[in-house]
Amino acid sequence: MRRKGLATSWTIAILLIIAVAAVGVVYWAVFKPGSEETALKVGVVLWGHHDEGLWDPAAANALLLLEDNYNLEITWSEEIDFTQIESILRTLAQTNDVIYLTTDEFEEACKAVAPDFPSVYWIMEYEAQEITSDHFPLNVVAFNAYHANELSFWAGAIAARLTKTNKLGIIQAIPGPRDTRLMSAAFRAGAHYVNEEIEVRRTVIGAYVDPLQTRDSVAAFAEAECDIVFVGMDDKSGTLEAEEQGIYAIQEYLDFTADYPDTLIGCTVWQWDVWLDKVLEAIAADDFAAFRTQYYEMPLSLDDRSLDIPVFGNMVSSEVEAFAEELRSKIIDGSVEVPVIDEW
Repeated sequence: MRRKGLATSWTIAILLIIAVAAVGVVYWAVFKPGSEETALKVGVVLWGHHDEGLWDPAAANALLLLEDNYNLEITWSEEIDFTQIESILRTLAQTNDVIYLTTDEFEEACKAVAPDFPSVYWIMEYEAQEITSDHFPLNVVAFNAYHANELSFWAGAIAARLTKTNKLGIIQAIPGPRDTRLMSAAFRAGAHYVNEEIEVRRTVIGAYVDPLQTRDSVAAFAEAECDIVFVGMDDKSGTLEAEEQGIYAIQEYLDFTADYPDTLIGCTVWQWDVWLDKVLEAIAADDFAAFRTQYYEMPLSLDDRSLDIPVFGNMVSSEVEAFAEELRSKIIDGSVEVPVIDEW
């Protein structure tokens, strides 16, 4: 009996030692210094709000899609006072690893502040022109939507295949050559690629958000027998009025076709996450400098679907979808050349 008791005691002791060792291994793996993944802190500077409208949520959603992949800790700086922008950027740069600027309206402030924070990575949305490697400081990269006119051209051609009245309307937010080139003139050129006889009317609102004027404009287009309207505004009011008028709409920036599948032909979307994923990967791998050498400018394109109409509405037949995909391929390979037009 004594010998059996001794064996049992040794067995218990050995099991206890194994259990303690196992706990120690788990503790070391989980709690050892430096084992916890460090968050990548990102300060996002927005024209409006990350959860209101279409433009800012499109940029914000791109970041949120990648939040878990890169353990992002996000700070939103919203509805920026332009007289305070440099001060805001300096404050954010003191506590963040990355500054993400969602409009090139912040270009000059970025150029002024970024050189003072060389260890901070700066990402800017840009669309004014094609740029060279020295356009921004060395710690800045730019998503460049300069070729978004190709997306608008594509949308115009699709609209031309769907119109019954051969009359289309365009609502442009801001006057000037940039928005005309990227949006309205390109849409009209796409429509005329299909049918030169199509009449295209345009209204320029003079603001990014003006629901009353937007809805009035859509109603006026409907009265003039336009059966499709391309809405370049930062809210959904144009689509709501199109639904009320019984006509079709195409909207920019953020896809919400699933909410209005019988009204929206689709949405012309700038998919920021396509390139945002790549630059965050370079930052996480401590390879930003090499990445920037090649990608100081990250051009959005139809080819990689960073410019896209991701979903079509119910009115788009399989025949029109096939036409759309064929035209997209032709634009990509250059057999259809999209004109650059900055005057209406």
